[in-house]
Amino acid sequence: ILTDGILVGQRIGTDGLSAISLCVPVYLVLCVVGSFLVSGTAIQASKAIGRRQQEKSQRLYHTAIWSCLAASCLTTAIGLALSGPISALLCPDPAIRPLVREYNFITLIGALPKILIYIPFWFLRIDGRTKLVARMMLVMGGGNIALDLLFLYPMDMGIGGAALASVIATAVACALGFFWLCDQNSSFHLGSSWVTTRKEWKEIAATG
Repeated sequence: ILTDGILVGQRIGTDGLSAISLCVPVYLVLCVVGSFLVSGTAIQASKAIGRRQQEKSQRLYHTAIWSCLAASCLTTAIGLALSGPISALLCPDPAIRPLVREYNFITLIGALPKILIYIPFWFLRIDGRTKLVARMMLVMGGGNIALDLLFLYPMDMGIGGAALASVIATAVACALGFFWLCDQNSSFHLGSSWVTTRKEWKEIAATG
């Protein structure tokens, strides 16, 4: 958001900068969904590892993946269906509203990586691989800046280019994080098991 604001403000002007500022709530909703679901499952998984409950920790990891996938699809579907009303709610100025809608539309299409990225962000650290988290975040931040410069200047894609740069950079960082989570050094493995009891869901919600 910081990078987009600076570069869009320089390239498009105050209307573009205003549009990005008005779109911050949509981005924060995605952050809240991802951090709520993943922090809850990750902290409970960490507790399970400390108690040597490996099967439970794997089940919580799978729960994080499947719940984030479901939340991403639901958020994208609802967001795109209501993109017009959401943009009108965020922006009362009809002159800026098309920019707000364009930025929100692309951001919501990219909700999946923006929510899923919290999984490697949390679980790689639980696995003791904090350097990989730093690399992943460097790829996301550096990639976003590089793509912003490419999309806004040579390609002249406007505010949609800024939103697309953020989505692509996040997707690449997310894919890299999952690549490390799935390698032979990882303690976590993909699977279909997940939390089913109400008690465990309450613990995840309380922790998240």
